[in-house]
Amino acid sequence: MKVSIAESALADLEEILHYYRERDAEGSGRRAVSAILQRIEQLIPHPESGRIVPEFDAPFLRELIEPPFRIVYRHDKDRVRVVELTAPAKFLRRRGTFSQRLTSHAGACSSIPDPAVDRAVEQDHRQAERDLQAPR
Repeated sequence: MKVSIAESALADLEEILHYYRERDAEGSGRRAVSAILQRIEQLIPHPESGRIVPEFDAPFLRELIEPPFRIVYRHDKDRVRVVELTAPAKFLRRRGTFSQRLTSHAGACSSIPDPAVDRAVEQDHRQAERDLQAPR
């Protein structure tokens, strides 16, 4: 199973590190990010381990909880893409609503562990946008 992380989710991880760094607790920030990345790695062997995101009720959109953080990902047949990391407002500067961020995540991703972004992932991003914008 291939796992990738959208740029917006990578930015969220950076913001978490920044939050802790500003409070002279950089070690805590690194531990928090490490725990989040370990949870993401569990998706490689167990891509359906997260529950369906209740706000969207779409079977392909799932979430893992690593308190106090929520890792939102899209699960397709042969790949998983982390599209959103949500946390209490104190950790992240919001860049739009949750729904807006999910539907605008089509930017480049970084793979775990390979940082290359391939055309298939970009096509998958576009399909995710169409799926989320389609009427129910």
